Order: sequence, then C-alpha cells, then structure tokens
Amino acid sequence: SSSSSSSSSSSSSSSSSSQSTIDVEPMLYNTHIPTSCAEKAVLAAGSAAMALYDPTRDDMVAALGETTGVPALRAMLRRMKCDAVGQEILRIQPIVNTKTVDMDYLRQLPTDTFGYAYTQFMDSHVSAFAHLYLASQDLLKAVSLYLQDNIFFAWVSDGFPTWDFNVLLN
Repeated sequence: SSSSSSSSSSSSSSSSSSQSTIDVEPMLYNTHIPTSCAEKAVLAAGSAAMALYDPTRDDMVAALGETTGVPALRAMLRRMKCDAVGQEILRIQPIVNTKTVDMDYLRQLPTDTFGYAYTQFMDSHVSAFAHLYLASQDLLKAVSLYLQDNIFFAWVSDGFPTWDFNVLLN
C-alpha cells in the first residue's frame, strides 16, 4: 500500500515537472491556440515557407504575423498609448465586424465602395482573421485594427493583402 502511494506521488510530481518545462500560455479567447516558444518557432518557419511559396495563403501570412510580429505589435501599441489620437482609437475600438456593422447592407452597396469591397474580402478571407496564436487581449485588439487598415489600403491601391503586399505596405 505504501509503495503504491509513493509511486503515485512520484508520478504526479514527474507530470507536474514536465508541465512546467513545456511553458504553454493559457487559453485567452475562443479561437486562441496556446503554444510554447518551440511550437511558435515551428509555426513561424512553416508559415513563412508556405507564405513565400504561395503569397495568396492569407492563413499562412496571418500565422507568420502572429508568431513573429509580437515585438512590432507591442511597439505599435506602446506608441498608440503615448499619442492622443492613438489613445482615442484604443478607447473607442472602432472594429468593423458583424456586431458593429450591418454586413448585409454593405453587400448591397455599389461595387466601387469600401463597404462592398470589405464584405467581399471578409467573405473570402476569413481565415486570416481567426487570430489563433496571440497571447494577449491588447495585442489581439491592436492586430485587428492593423489588419483592418491593411484591408483599406489594399482596397485603395487595388492590391491584395498578401505577404508581398504587406512587405511593400509596411
């Protein structure tokens, strides 16, 4: 009996020590996939290779941005917090989505309007906006604003928000 209790305590201590060495962040939002640093590195390498191979793979471009772009997002967020206009944007959070805008109405607008173009883009590229790997609500808000700006600039320049377009835009 004492040997079974000591073996169960040693197995529980070994499982807790293996959990602490993996160091995976907790799940923070519905689509979040908690990942370790090693997993992020593999995701970054794989998504970079695929985005270079096929720049129209918006899901790979998004995964690459989310796994490698955290320092840039933090810097952008820090600059926004130090600027009056940036503070206002963060306060009101002007995110365009199905809760804030009537997408059916936008789909009925003339084809040369941003509203129409936005719905067409979102209908065919939702995978780029799943936000799977960001481990911060603040960074999630910042990347959402950034991506909406990219869609706007793509529409204005008649471009397509691919990896190469984003490199040129940024």
